[in-house]
Amino acid sequence: MSIVQNIIYTYHKPQQVIAGLLDGVVSESRSLAILMGGCVSTFVSTWPALARQAHLESKDLTDLMGGALLAWVFIMPLVFYVLAMMLWGIQRVLLGRARMDQVRIVLFWSFFCVPSIYFPARVGAWVYRGRCGTKNSGLYLVRDHCLVCDLWV
Repeated sequence: MSIVQNIIYTYHKPQQVIAGLLDGVVSESRSLAILMGGCVSTFVSTWPALARQAHLESKDLTDLMGGALLAWVFIMPLVFYVLAMMLWGIQRVLLGRARMDQVRIVLFWSFFCVPSIYFPARVGAWVYRGRCGTKNSGLYLVRDHCLVCDLWV
């Protein structure tokens, strides 16, 4: 199935999508591609908020985008790998069924297809700082947390 179809089916039938991702051998290159796709798309989704911040605070947009690039494309993949290792350790103590590569691809896929990262960036482009962006991102985070919990069932 294509990536777009898998994202759509993740909202309707998450167990089938995850079963398809875990079917057969889970390759590290596929996991890394999914993670990097999520990190790059998150980096791109922060551009409007960074442009607004640069305009309002009279900062250089290039510096802000360089910092976001460093954070999302170089540092966050390492953070996600450490998070996957911690989740694997926790599930190993509690359940003991999933392999490390399976935990990684499920975590990376949930990051890739859940838009809780994208929504605050889009709201931040228009609202910048305020209660509207915080409330909306909180609602999306609760909804998306329920989706991630469904991925593990």
